Amino acid sequence: MVSQTGFVGEHRNHSGLLSAAYYVDVDDSEFVNAGLLQLYSGADAKSPSHQILPGSGVLHLFPSELYHFVSRYAGVEPRIVISANLRIQAS
Repeated sequence: MVSQTGFVGEHRNHSGLLSAAYYVDVDDSEFVNAGLLQLYSGADAKSPSHQILPGSGVLHLFPSELYHFVSRYAGVEPRIVISANLRIQAS
């Protein structure tokens, strides 16, 4: 995903075991607190249990059932993120 200035993520979770966000390129401008990956302990949680500041070349893994949200991205340059979800299927 390529995020432009103003991008806001959805408050959601995923099915499966593990979710991943690999930050290929993050704008290192003055807006260092923008576009935080926020993890919530449940769907009804009012505030995040963890806030993660993205960094270029960094991979974050978290349980898929955790609700998450990306705050408004205010960087000048596009941010490039590869997201994935691990699911195990019976054969």
